[in-house]
Amino acid sequence: MGRWLTFRRRNLLQRLEHIIGQCYNPHSTTAIAYGRYYEYGREFNYSPRFGSGDSETKWYNERKDRDGQILKRGRYKFGANHMYVYQNLEELLLFLEKEFDISFDELHKKRYPNFKPPPKL
Repeated sequence: MGRWLTFRRRNLLQRLEHIIGQCYNPHSTTAIAYGRYYEYGREFNYSPRFGSGDSETKWYNERKDRDGQILKRGRYKFGANHMYVYQNLEELLLFLEKEFDISFDELHKKRYPNFKPPPKL
C-alpha cells in the first residue's frame, strides 16, 4: 500500500503541489469590469483530481484519508495522460532525505514545535 504519510508530510506535499501547479495560458484574456480587457494571458493553479469515474473530484478530504494514500493518488490530467503529482513529490522528498541525510518531518517539528494536526472524526 505504500508509506504511511504523517499529517506534517501531507501538509508539506500540498504546499509543494500548490507551487508547481501554477500555470499560465497566453491565449486567454483577463477581463475587468464592463467587459474591457487589460491583459493577455492568464495565470491559474492547475487542480489535481482525486478518485475515479463518477466519484472523481477536485477536492481532497483530509478526514477520510487517515494514512495519506488518497492524497498520493492525486493527479493532474492532461488529455489521456495522468501525472501523479503527490506521489512524484513524495518520491522527490524521499530522494532528498536519503541523499542529504535529513528528515523533513523532524525539521518541521523543530520549526513548528507547537503544531497540532486537526482532530480526527
